[in-house]
Amino acid sequence: MGLFNKFFGSPKSNKNPLDDKPPIYGGDGKTEENAAVINCASMGTANRLMNRFISEKHGEFEKDWNRTIEFFLKNEESKTPRIRVIGVECSDGAEYQYYFDVSRPMKVANKMLGLD
Repeated sequence: MGLFNKFFGSPKSNKNPLDDKPPIYGGDGKTEENAAVINCASMGTANRLMNRFISEKHGEFEKDWNRTIEFFLKNEESKTPRIRVIGVECSDGAEYQYYFDVSRPMKVANKMLGLD
């Protein structure tokens, strides 16, 4: 059994604590300090999760609201950005900004590209 665990890992060592978290957890996304945390391994999925998060507050995407400006906040501690800011304009003209912690999908993307 030790050889098997050496090659494939034991169930305990492969357990990632983030696997028990929902796809979106954490804050309400209204400030950098209260960012909504995106818990997935792909930026494509992360974008869909962010759209779903915003749609829960403002209605249907591209009907009731649209994305405007999007950017990453600079992170002094790491070269990988952690917080993505998405500007939203609603059909009634109101504008909002939402903050998302995308460190997990960015880490996976950097590993796949060999940047990490």
